[in-house]
Amino acid sequence: MKRFVSIAVCVLAVFAFSGCISFYSNKKMVGEDKGTVSVKFENEAAANLFYAALKKQTPTTLESTQFGIPFVTFYSSSKVLSDKAMFNKGVKICDWDLNGIITEKEAALYYSRITNTPADLKEVMDKANISVSQ
Repeated sequence: MKRFVSIAVCVLAVFAFSGCISFYSNKKMVGEDKGTVSVKFENEAAANLFYAALKKQTPTTLESTQFGIPFVTFYSSSKVLSDKAMFNKGVKICDWDLNGIITEKEAALYYSRITNTPADLKEVMDKANISVSQ
């Protein structure tokens, strides 16, 4: 009986500490083939604030699928927006009046939305380490 228990423990230990037998992961970028939209900035501070917000934004996952059987297999697949698509999405959200020009105020509101900071222009510019234009 002791021998049976010892063998069973050894077999369980091999399975428990061996890891997955198969592993598959796939990440597909969506929107890579599209170009970026044309946009102008009111001034350099607005551009800096907009790009600072883009850098802080996490990539948007459109679809994600995961499946696994412990110690046997793991499958993961996801679709993520490309950098170009993230830029286009940011411009669409940021340019509130849809005139193709992003102002300091619009950029500050966008930065505030991305970073969950107060929407006061001076506070947002100070937090992003960008000088306020006069």
